[in-house]
Amino acid sequence: MPSKRVIVIGSGLSGLASAALLSKKGFSVTVIEQNYQPGGSSGAFKRNGNIFDVGSAMMFGFGETGFNPHTFLFNEIQEDIDVVKHDAMYRLHFGGKVITFYNEFESFFDELGKLFPKDEINKIKRFYNYLDNLYSKVVMKDPTLIAPSEIPQKELAQKLRRDPINQLKILFLLSKNATSILKKFTKSRDVIQFFNKITSTYSYTTMDETPAIMAVTMFIENHKSGSYYIHGSTQVYVGKLEKAIEKYGGNLIYGRKVVSLKTMRDRVKEAILDNDEKVSGDYFIYSGTVYNLYSKLLADENVPEKVKHNFESFVRSPSSIVMYAIVDEKSLPKDVMPIEMITQNKETIDETEITLYITTVDDPFLNISGMHNVLAIGPSFRKWPSPTDDIYKNPKLRSAYEKMKEEEANRIINYIESHFPGFKSGIQYYEIGTPTTIERYTLKNFGSVAGPKQMMGQELLKRPHASTYLTNLFMCGESTVMGTGTPAVVISGISAADVILRKEGMDEYRYAVDKGFVHTIEKPEVPYPKSEIQKLANMCEWCEMDRCKSACPYSVDIRGIMRRLYVENINGSKKLLKYENDTLSCFKCYAQCEKSCRRKSIFKEPVPIRQILTKLNDM
Repeated sequence: MPSKRVIVIGSGLSGLASAALLSKKGFSVTVIEQNYQPGGSSGAFKRNGNIFDVGSAMMFGFGETGFNPHTFLFNEIQEDIDVVKHDAMYRLHFGGKVITFYNEFESFFDELGKLFPKDEINKIKRFYNYLDNLYSKVVMKDPTLIAPSEIPQKELAQKLRRDPINQLKILFLLSKNATSILKKFTKSRDVIQFFNKITSTYSYTTMDETPAIMAVTMFIENHKSGSYYIHGSTQVYVGKLEKAIEKYGGNLIYGRKVVSLKTMRDRVKEAILDNDEKVSGDYFIYSGTVYNLYSKLLADENVPEKVKHNFESFVRSPSSIVMYAIVDEKSLPKDVMPIEMITQNKETIDETEITLYITTVDDPFLNISGMHNVLAIGPSFRKWPSPTDDIYKNPKLRSAYEKMKEEEANRIINYIESHFPGFKSGIQYYEIGTPTTIERYTLKNFGSVAGPKQMMGQELLKRPHASTYLTNLFMCGESTVMGTGTPAVVISGISAADVILRKEGMDEYRYAVDKGFVHTIEKPEVPYPKSEIQKLANMCEWCEMDRCKSACPYSVDIRGIMRRLYVENINGSKKLLKYENDTLSCFKCYAQCEKSCRRKSIFKEPVPIRQILTKLNDM
């Protein structure tokens, strides 16, 4: 029988995870992405040979203990990946002190001695022991990698029968905030303010806002699992997922935006693209924001009033602003950590909360000049234009927007300078990604990268589920899951895939032990690209404006080939080659692609495209 068709809208981690897992199960999967490459907030880009992560640069979920959805995913798609484990999760600059968040609890508690007296440290230990007991005896006693809202009722009933007391403890936590649990152990205002900063760095919430159940993940799972960086940048992660989708017969369409979904009765009939093309399927998975789904894609459809009310009432997390910079190594301390979190205001969440990801500490080869690549991200409370506003689109009005960008750049640079003297003078290059930029490239409304706020009143079961009011439309991504960051969105992608498998009466994906496809390495001493063709392809700048394709008489997607070769996706690369009478088309060309290659203006020589394509053709 023909395989069921699944249309995945969006190629962030959640959408790619769903697509890869369903492709492996034999579904005919097509991913549609408005951008020219996959990844969304977890993608990467290049500037003059240097690789920057778009946003996701601290990866929990690759450890040997705990949930570790990333490890599970790579084992299931059977793709190898190398990761570097941080010696500590991160360092927090707080209250004039610098606290290192070591993975080991005792070392972490010793660090807290810089802030609190011994009697308060003992109270904090008891708080962690309480959470650890829940984690070990309840959560990890019967672990699952599917969102709680999607666990079948039968499984939930079995869990309750097997361990009623501990399961009731979890139910108790669902109605409490994190402060109420912490106050059982300490009433110290200073301690509560400190934990407010921890939760805000993870999810832009205070302890009062944070559901108690989330504290188990933030304060226990992250320590036990540890944080990691992917050798070669997050582009390797999303590229491997793209590779798996194509390996299992899936298809990816880039540069096309889904502008609406048309329904018939209780089903989605087809997706309408921005070129008026219609794409039909048996199932649709939407991996964008809940706001865009119901206010844009389904705006012309008969959305139930209850659904409208729910998504319209969601409080979104703050907008984010990001700076990408190349700085002299000497402008940062020799002992600088891969993640440095800076905060100043103890009372509330504001723009003094900035996290620095210095990715070249883990992977120095991301910068070809031996300098540091720095990604600085934090909340922004200024009013920014929409990507469709005249102030952004109209060149005559854009100067006001550019002035705002420069003001924010100076604010961020001077603030970092106050904690790392010399940083400002060491900057060799920088650019700013405003909330407008984030929305333009990722379609995250107002540049809110974390989606609806992870707060009481819109937590866990109150968030959108994988299933929607339409029987063949499913959701994944930040809007649907409790918890922020890459592990949570990957779990949402697994959940969406499982719900479709359940509908088809097929075996679902469930928690499994390590199968050896994730390799933890020491700090790499050699660059990520290993094979000759990988190294040659890595010369490509992944340009947004692919002049090479425009110059090619056969419109070969050269950029797409080079990006795939970066992760050794040979089969996916070969699919993009074009032939005439069984002969590679570029053999009949005068290398117009190389003549137009932007790399020539940077390094005086183009990417050796014909050489690479010839090697690829012979593989």
